[in-house]
Amino acid sequence: MLDDGIELQVALDAMAAGDMEPLKHYFANLQGVDPATVTLRASPWRPPPEAAEDTSNYNFEYIGKVDNVQDPNDEASTLPERSLEKPTVRFDTTSTPFTYTPLEKREFRLMRLAPPDAAGVTHEIEVKTFPLDEAPPFFCLSYFLPTLVAQNLYHALRTCFNRFSKSWLWADGLCINQGDLHERSQQVMLMGEIYSKASMVLAHPGHYSYGLSDSEAEVESTAGQPTNPDNVAALHASGQLDLGEVPDAPFDAELDASTESAQVAISIMTYLTRIWDASPDFEIKSDAEWRKHRLPDPNTNEGAAVWTRLIDFWRVDWFCRAWVLQELVLAKKVVILYGMAVFSLDAVMEFWGKAQTRGLPRLLRLGVLADQSARIVHLSPASSLQTLIEQRKTPSEEEQSGDEGSKTLAEPPITKQPSHFLELLAITRMNKATDNRDKIYALLGLVDDAISQSIVPDYSAKNPVHQLYIDVARKFVEAGLGPRLLHLAGVTAQTPDLPTWVPDWTRQTRSRMTPDLYSCMGTTKPTIRIIDTEGEKPKLVVRGVVLSTVKTVSLAWRYYSHDEDESTFSGFKGKPDVKIPPFNDEDGRNVVLSMALEIEAGSGAKRYAEEGFETALARTLAMDRSWRGERIARGKAPGGEQPRRDVAAEFLDAFAAFRAFYKRGLESPDDENMPGARVHQTFIFKWLLIDMDQAMEDELQQRMVPYTVAMQEASRGRRFAMLSGKSIRQKEADKAAGDRRYEMDDRAFIASVPYDAEKQDIVVMLEGFNAPFVLRKTSVEGEYQLVGDCYVHGVMDGELLRKAEEAGVQLRDDQVVYGDDGQKFGVRVPDGFGTVQEFTIC
Repeated sequence: MLDDGIELQVALDAMAAGDMEPLKHYFANLQGVDPATVTLRASPWRPPPEAAEDTSNYNFEYIGKVDNVQDPNDEASTLPERSLEKPTVRFDTTSTPFTYTPLEKREFRLMRLAPPDAAGVTHEIEVKTFPLDEAPPFFCLSYFLPTLVAQNLYHALRTCFNRFSKSWLWADGLCINQGDLHERSQQVMLMGEIYSKASMVLAHPGHYSYGLSDSEAEVESTAGQPTNPDNVAALHASGQLDLGEVPDAPFDAELDASTESAQVAISIMTYLTRIWDASPDFEIKSDAEWRKHRLPDPNTNEGAAVWTRLIDFWRVDWFCRAWVLQELVLAKKVVILYGMAVFSLDAVMEFWGKAQTRGLPRLLRLGVLADQSARIVHLSPASSLQTLIEQRKTPSEEEQSGDEGSKTLAEPPITKQPSHFLELLAITRMNKATDNRDKIYALLGLVDDAISQSIVPDYSAKNPVHQLYIDVARKFVEAGLGPRLLHLAGVTAQTPDLPTWVPDWTRQTRSRMTPDLYSCMGTTKPTIRIIDTEGEKPKLVVRGVVLSTVKTVSLAWRYYSHDEDESTFSGFKGKPDVKIPPFNDEDGRNVVLSMALEIEAGSGAKRYAEEGFETALARTLAMDRSWRGERIARGKAPGGEQPRRDVAAEFLDAFAAFRAFYKRGLESPDDENMPGARVHQTFIFKWLLIDMDQAMEDELQQRMVPYTVAMQEASRGRRFAMLSGKSIRQKEADKAAGDRRYEMDDRAFIASVPYDAEKQDIVVMLEGFNAPFVLRKTSVEGEYQLVGDCYVHGVMDGELLRKAEEAGVQLRDDQVVYGDDGQKFGVRVPDGFGTVQEFTIC
């Protein structure tokens, strides 16, 4: 089927959702006949009796996980139930508010369509209270929460009851009394169980804008939930709505557009998944191979519209909601309803999982679509759903009772580990929340450890956002996770009143390091404590050694943001007059590399002469991490497993291919007409492909992926920097003596530092930490701001550590750090062994 292109995939996906018309049109067009003359049989196809034993001439196609959309209580059905008798519903406008009855402990409310009247018309929704452990089968509704809650909830209910008209349904906006802070906090504690017990979650990610009646007022959304819906019985819907029919204007155009967008987007995802299914993990296809699959051409109006629909579908705010992760990870089954299209979350997760472990087609690697798809991957937790769901699984009975020597036992569920809570916070920090306390509370149902159990949702004014974040950070430090916590913190916090050592969970400003890949301080033990002073923010005290200072910084490649108007690049500190153009990602990779090479040309860097500066630079820009997540230097993944290939050779070959492809730009307009010249156009630049035919271009594009992906992933939110190869003391002494050699520094380190690092920031090696950190002095002696973690080439594997007995000199007590076995070490800095000191981070 793959050779038949996307058209057949669209038809198959529509059939899976219960619509046979697209498939009828596909076959009619294939045969050149009038679609009205085509009849499709809905019963399962079987080969004729004479062919029962020989099916080699018949092709059986699997539509995929997209078709798993039926009610789990009716698993025998292969397609969603489409009852011939549709309920007719008319919600009449009324000013009578719904009165909530207080809930007892572990109670919750469910709703369903009330029985119809004598004319067969349903006018109300029935709301009933149940003990959580004695509830009937029910579905949960997950929907987008705009400011005007009634609009979206109205459409979500219409869609759900149209498809599952007899079901009990739980929707937070109506089943929780949003005007009761106590009830809201109590129900938040039960949400994990509610979603776990639901037969299915019906996700409604679309959002719609309808004309509201005069009685409807704007309401805010707090605590991640809609507030105070005035009228449950009427839902503020004016006029008549027949759930069995597409409603009259103003709905027609919007529903048609959303349905078309969703169906094409679903089919693109399904089609790419099928292509990847036939490929090994991390396989990179050439452009020539991708062309065989006849993907929609983005250079045509029709093809561009198809890919735009995919991007638009993934930009729906619902995918970035703080509460969506809990709703989807805990659910037994999730079916997504988007317009009139229906598909399984399993299909979505399968797509994202393979998209990150297989090579992408060129249009998703280069150009505007590539930039937009990269934003989506980094701003939405949807791409991490599969990983989170897998992490929650407990060992199967087969694994637990297997014979000794067969399969190894699975590790205990990661949900019991506090480190998993920290990882969850890191993954979801780009989520949106009206109340930023939900960045913590929305995850409590996903973890089961001492830290999460000690957190009680509190939406009162006595528990502001910054205080909650500080309290949670304190818990992580006390649990021994301080070294991991600091990798997520820094000076870029937007939440007021946060110390720089406390992560701001409302935003992410730089690419994440993988601490387990590095070991700059070997087996040394961390020394961390918190200082509390009346009337001041708590401070964190750590011990370590000053390695160097930041000498020169390049421009910064900013991390992804929900604000699309935010600049992609930041200029040089102290030079606001230098305007940085809006490079796209392809241009950005070239600009970052070129700027780093230019900085090196003025500084030397003999430290890396043996390895070769360009090689060291390429590894630094990727933080020495391959696109598969392994260390380039050691070729090992965080878990320690060794790949079956030379990771460094693969990466450096990719870098060589990158350098060969972008070797020369246009120097004059006449260059485009020179013999043998081909031109590659990016957003801003043109590159001359001298003596390069299409086959060679395809080859280089294929080979360079391991470098381009790794470099872009690591460089976002960071800037290249040169660190001084001289100690602060030596530089000050040279300068005071009038010796101009203090300006020369041919043993400088190269590094990738946070984007907001500045000249004269210090780089420290902290006891028990796997990577160096950048600190900034404050006006108070001994106190510093935490700028963030960094990669310094040539120090990440403990190269600067020396055993005391092998140091060659007698180490003073203040030059010794201790390993977890009591072993003594010194840290070799540019002018000898560093002095261990305390750093107070405020």
